Amino acid sequence: NPDVPEPDLTVFLDLAPRATLERVANRDGSLKFEERNSKIFKDVRETFLEILPENSLILDAQLSENDIHKIIINKVKELLNNGL
Repeated sequence: NPDVPEPDLTVFLDLAPRATLERVANRDGSLKFEERNSKIFKDVRETFLEILPENSLILDAQLSENDIHKIIINKVKELLNNGL
């Protein structure tokens, strides 16, 4: 949509479908029928990667929360220092 401005930064926490399945099962205690097939997670991941803006920050979601936080903060600082 040309009326919607592109964000200054898009952060995508990328996680392999198998790891996604494990996290969902750990969170919910079980998987719903539609979640049992990793192809669903693979397709969703691929679609997001296709539509993300070119300047997106794509991070490995298996990094620690602290590492992810540091990377995002550093990127925001970089953008602000470059006259965002």
